Amino acid sequence: MGGWGLAVADPQPRIYGRGDAVLGHSLGPSRWVAQAGGRLLQHPEQATWLEGRLQGQALLDLWGDVGGMRHLAAVGLLAGLARDQGPVDIRLPGEAPTPDWQLGPTWTSRLVGAQGVPFSAALRAPLGPQGWDPSGNARLRLGAFEARAQADAHLQGGAVAWRDGLHRLGLRLQHRGALLQGGPELGWQLPGPLSGWELGYRGLFDLQDRDSLSQQARLGWRSACDCLSARLGATWSADRRVPDLGLQVELR
Repeated sequence: MGGWGLAVADPQPRIYGRGDAVLGHSLGPSRWVAQAGGRLLQHPEQATWLEGRLQGQALLDLWGDVGGMRHLAAVGLLAGLARDQGPVDIRLPGEAPTPDWQLGPTWTSRLVGAQGVPFSAALRAPLGPQGWDPSGNARLRLGAFEARAQADAHLQGGAVAWRDGLHRLGLRLQHRGALLQGGPELGWQLPGPLSGWELGYRGLFDLQDRDSLSQQARLGWRSACDCLSARLGATWSADRRVPDLGLQVELR
């Protein structure tokens, strides 16, 4: 898994890249998973920021039948190490440095039925240099409707969406510190031979002061094998003179 992105603003370009390799092995009801990865952030006015990280998990798989569906769960322990060098200019989610070390419990759960996975959730509570850092997320799907929620010590948020295969209508809400933000998200998958392409819009508003924070228009593409995707976006922000232009490419 990996991806590269290019963002242009004011009008300095920034290049952001990441890559991950995952290796796992099962031993009866238990398994281990190892993940190695790295990230790079290049800004023309700063030195390059580099990060390398290694994470391992020892898991015990559990399963059972619930109301005609199969419940799959995993409990275990995660441990990780990370090192970075250079200044980092955090503007995008995921650009924050990984803690130097992590150790703590992890838990995942999902229901699998004839129509897919209607519910999934995950919790983790690693201990790191700044203390405990618990986080969790959950997703619920009922036909064309989907609801998502996530929370950690710094950001709590959720979203609801409706999609019919061609259209997506959504609303999201997030809370960070003293800020309460939210906005709509719209998408339209092009029909026929252009079915791999999608047009989208996302707005973000300050719900307390009723101000517009950012408006984003984007064009996405996904390959037929679902192994390669690209997204081109233009974001107009209240605190910038010109829009941010971004290109993101992901290989899975």
